[in-house]
Amino acid sequence: MAKRKIIPIFIPQAGCRNQCIFCNQKGITGVNHIPCEEELDALMPLGGSDYELAYYGGSFTSLPFETMEAYLKFAVKMRQQGRIGSIRVSTHPSTVNEKTIGLLKFYGVNTIELGVQSLDDEVLARAGRDHGKSEVLYSMFLVKNNGFNLGVQLMTGLPLDTEVKVFKGIKDIIPFAPSMVRIYPLLILEGTPLAAEYRQGTYRPMSLEEAVKLVRDMYAVFSYYQIPVIRMGLQPTEDLRTDSDLLLAGPFHPSFGHLVKSALWLKQAEMVLRDAPNEVKLVVAKDDMPLLFGENGANMKLLSQERRIKVSGKGNKRGSIQVYTGIKGQEKLYKTLTCGDFLRSYLNENNFWSETCI
Repeated sequence: MAKRKIIPIFIPQAGCRNQCIFCNQKGITGVNHIPCEEELDALMPLGGSDYELAYYGGSFTSLPFETMEAYLKFAVKMRQQGRIGSIRVSTHPSTVNEKTIGLLKFYGVNTIELGVQSLDDEVLARAGRDHGKSEVLYSMFLVKNNGFNLGVQLMTGLPLDTEVKVFKGIKDIIPFAPSMVRIYPLLILEGTPLAAEYRQGTYRPMSLEEAVKLVRDMYAVFSYYQIPVIRMGLQPTEDLRTDSDLLLAGPFHPSFGHLVKSALWLKQAEMVLRDAPNEVKLVVAKDDMPLLFGENGANMKLLSQERRIKVSGKGNKRGSIQVYTGIKGQEKLYKTLTCGDFLRSYLNENNFWSETCI
């Protein structure tokens, strides 16, 4: 699927039948009302066929019918004017049915992102989601069976959730082959029911280290199945960066996705260096250098504790690590570990295919 330039239109919590315990869309988006057509038009650039209008932040398919249709008609008008090339909506799984799917299909929506969060009935009930796993599976089936691109949004750190439940949920998602996945570690935001639980001490959010480790392994599984993970962690808006009254606690980092990918690269480097000589040169693609080095060089500090390592960014294949040995000018290739081979070995070694995991 070709990459599009997204034009985000936020309709915070519009259409939501109840408030989930973690949700404060108005706070994280900075938008306090749903925009009218004049406001929408002002947000639109001249654009072109590579632009995509995306309705985010609410349950699009549970908006009042007239409102939903008005938004879709506006998007169609923008496409007819050549200002966008495609349309995307984000919505709640329990409001996706034959009728709403038919409407989205009629107006030419291309992508439907589902706020899945979890596929465990107990976790969903505790989060106030007013539906269970069966509704999620049915909504994914309808989206895929009607020819839409399927997006799946997941959340880590929900009350009653466990690592086993997370990966069992991923096992249910994989057969649907979504076009994209987003993973959001749960943050404690002011104005949510979970904020009160946090203050009472009845809920503890994941630490940054715990969240990175879990999302690292989720990212590894999706990558193995060639399912793109297009975002990890909330977009670092000004409110999240500076407004301590909004963000109470939780594993927020402005470069969370970079931390996750760097953590996986550390595992790949450790694997390729097993039994390697004490002096080596690692060769990777130039664009992979920041991931190999890690945040503030943390990966290389760990890797260099046991051997002397030189690094070159002259590799010609993204995701691969080559190990060379020998003196400069007479170096010989010792080992190569491609991304695909690494993921297969990593997931096998960590028993990701076992019944107790997925």
